[in-house]
Amino acid sequence: MKSSRIFLIHIILLSVIFFPLALLLNNLNEPGKILYPLRNWTQLIWYLLFFIYIFSFSNSRKQVLKNFNYKKLLSIRVWITILVVLLFMILSIRFIISIDPFADFMAKYSAANGEQLMDIVIGLAPLQMILSIILIGPIFEEIYFRELLVGQLGKVIPLWLSIIISSIIFGFVFHGGYPIWVTINGLVLAFLYVSTKSWSVPLMVHVL
Repeated sequence: MKSSRIFLIHIILLSVIFFPLALLLNNLNEPGKILYPLRNWTQLIWYLLFFIYIFSFSNSRKQVLKNFNYKKLLSIRVWITILVVLLFMILSIRFIISIDPFADFMAKYSAANGEQLMDIVIGLAPLQMILSIILIGPIFEEIYFRELLVGQLGKVIPLWLSIIISSIIFGFVFHGGYPIWVTINGLVLAFLYVSTKSWSVPLMVHVL
């Protein structure tokens, strides 16, 4: 119980910093913005500070490393699940974005014309953004949204509620113009985490 309360304090402190920062970064998301070049470096610095904070405390460090549990990735059954999830994400993106009342025009246009949004972003992105999207960002997101908001918060409140909270926040922060699809993906990744008791599995989906 004491450990859960400590993690709750970690979650609150990190969230107080993360949410305003996420709003700021979303406002700088347009290339035409004067401060746009600072966005990617600010994001990388935040990730670095987050990792330093989490791994500076023995209780959070041990829990995060324990629940990484990479051995889950040695299971054929888990890999079949990962492939099914990836197939769902690929096949659902155009349909979900097209009916999403919150999706912006560019997201709907890209979905309607079969363009892969991530390919477009990466094709125009500097190295630091690619690192954020492919490597460092997914690790942060799985530790924060799945390990902390689902796994640890789920010890203080009902697990189903922590899954919903995590997924909605995930969709709000990383919507990229199509929040419903991202929220659904957040739910899928959360269920992967809960069912395997490992954040390495949703991380692999995230990276792929």
